[in-house]
Amino acid sequence: MVSIEQYYENYWDRPDEYNDPSTPERFALLKKHLASLPKGARIIDVGCGRGEFCEFFRQMGLGAEGIDLSENVIRYARQKHPEITFHQGEVQTLLPAN
Repeated sequence: MVSIEQYYENYWDRPDEYNDPSTPERFALLKKHLASLPKGARIIDVGCGRGEFCEFFRQMGLGAEGIDLSENVIRYARQKHPEITFHQGEVQTLLPAN
């Protein structure tokens, strides 16, 4: 059995070839539903993949960060969007310790 980390490394083996035809529709929905957020509001994209949604949020004036399990896709996102902070790992790693 493959670990969840290995699954996502395999899934994001070639991030430059990824294409989701629903992305424009999702951008439109997000723009509509996030329009009331104040400029500078912070948002984290969990499972950010290639970072295109973080870039979209940044262009909306939001403070976007992304996190994904795949080291490969995070490396890609950092190269494509160097002005955005991306984290590699599980979202729990971003929570403060109790």
